[in-house]
Amino acid sequence: MRQRLRGVRAKFRPWVLSFMTELSERFAMASAAGSPAHSPAVPEAPAAPVESPGRPKIEYDIGAMEPRREFAVVLYNDDDHDMLSVVRQLMLALECPASRAHALMLEAHNSGRVTVAIASRGRAIRIATILRQIDLRVSIHQVN
Repeated sequence: MRQRLRGVRAKFRPWVLSFMTELSERFAMASAAGSPAHSPAVPEAPAAPVESPGRPKIEYDIGAMEPRREFAVVLYNDDDHDMLSVVRQLMLALECPASRAHALMLEAHNSGRVTVAIASRGRAIRIATILRQIDLRVSIHQVN
């Protein structure tokens, strides 16, 4: 453990030295400018308020906005694939841990189908494409 700490210290030693050098140079420059770094600064009189140009007000017409479309990816049970390959493919498609993929696989196995994800159109298509790589039966349905 000590050997490891020594390696870390040696790794950061040049950085610390350069940082300390930079700090001392800044302190020297501040002292040369006539403002000692450790004496409290005297507050100046408040300047006249400066009016900044305001941001343009943006108004949104919610009635004209298109609602966000979401799609459900449904996985169907089949007897052609072993459970392990389905779990692996679910982990790959959903980027989820094995426990969640296993739970989804069991739900599809027991009930015949399971909704594995509700996502935007692009993500739903990507998930379905990855699941179809090993010929799993998958469908995509628009939710809203």
